[in-house]
Amino acid sequence: MSRQKRLCYYLDETLMNKDGNYQPSVVKEGEPGHYPTNWDYGRDYELALQCVQVQNEKLGLTQTDVEHIVGSSMFMNYNEEKFNDIVESKLH
Repeated sequence: MSRQKRLCYYLDETLMNKDGNYQPSVVKEGEPGHYPTNWDYGRDYELALQCVQVQNEKLGLTQTDVEHIVGSSMFMNYNEEKFNDIVESKLH
């Protein structure tokens, strides 16, 4: 039985609606791209990011989980072990 794909909420400085307010997206594990929500988190990026983090915590996700989910949607042939090696090499 295969594991169900996880999803997370994601926000960066470029994800804004037509009014210039931050608008998070949903990212699905192993699927390219993202799905914008219709949520309006205002113009304060740090506050909007905190809201996204709270939503991810409600899903039981750590920041590392989110990074893996987003990474799996951005890179073809995503390999979690290889991703961990790259992250570790950048930290040292």
